[in-house]
Amino acid sequence: MSSKQFNNSCKEKFPNSCHFIFKKCSQRIQEKYKDLKLKRHIDLHSDEKLIGKILNYSNLSDLSRNNPYLITPSVLKYFVNEEHYFNDENEVLWGCDIDEYLEDFFIEMILDIQEIPEYSKHLLNLSLTNTEDIREYFSTTFFL
Repeated sequence: MSSKQFNNSCKEKFPNSCHFIFKKCSQRIQEKYKDLKLKRHIDLHSDEKLIGKILNYSNLSDLSRNNPYLITPSVLKYFVNEEHYFNDENEVLWGCDIDEYLEDFFIEMILDIQEIPEYSKHLLNLSLTNTEDIREYFSTTFFL
């Protein structure tokens, strides 16, 4: 399976989780764009169309079948290795502090897992049917 096929499969199986990750990534890049006080998308990277898609990401339908990635590997490397906008690729993709969003990411993962029978059977018949139930479970189970 190619990485493009894998990414399309992930978006189909885990739409909530993928959207959450892409949205957080877009927000981190938007913050960097504002911090650098750039006026045009092209000032961030030469592929102005792709940068526009990254900065304006709102849902999975914004991504094309030809390019299922929010950020291409070349743009990621450019941000990190050439311009040093971020310390490393993990900072772009995951941020600096997972505690800032771990609970929300957990909720999105559980909502996705509930829709997949081969995974949902591992939820051990927990009554996690909505965001509030999942949030309560997270806060009582994981002490962060």
